[in-house]
Amino acid sequence: MRKAQSEMLGLVLIVLLISVGILIAIVIFSKPIGKEVRYEQEGFFAANFLSTLVKSDSDCRGRSVGELLQDCAETHGNSAIVCGERDSCGQARFLISNLLDVVFSERGVKFYFTISDREGNTPDSLEDFVFGEPCSGEFESKTRPLVFNNGVIYLKLDICH
Repeated sequence: MRKAQSEMLGLVLIVLLISVGILIAIVIFSKPIGKEVRYEQEGFFAANFLSTLVKSDSDCRGRSVGELLQDCAETHGNSAIVCGERDSCGQARFLISNLLDVVFSERGVKFYFTISDREGNTPDSLEDFVFGEPCSGEFESKTRPLVFNNGVIYLKLDICH
């Protein structure tokens, strides 16, 4: 009889410890995320978005979006690459606009996307690659360089807070 009682007491103690552990985990994980953590997550998300964007398939002769942007910058808008009814600039602009809409606009996230050269100027052939509105307050910003034969362009994404 004593053995059965001590086994029951041990079982109750184990269940009680597991319950306390679960309760502590719920309290810790249900706390709201702090500003710094949220900003860091947004920066990480922006960097991943830019990297994924450049590598994304463009549905144009096996080229990626990054390759279309390189062609557009190199040829100053006089692309030899034609994707259906669009040249490389038009196809890249179409895809980037759609991706930004799906990932940010449809979720209510404000953003500002630009492409510039080393000096921060927008090359003539890439003037139409400005999407969203400049952030009025705080924002998280990430930039990704894209190297091509004649230089470098920088894709910049700001996520507004």
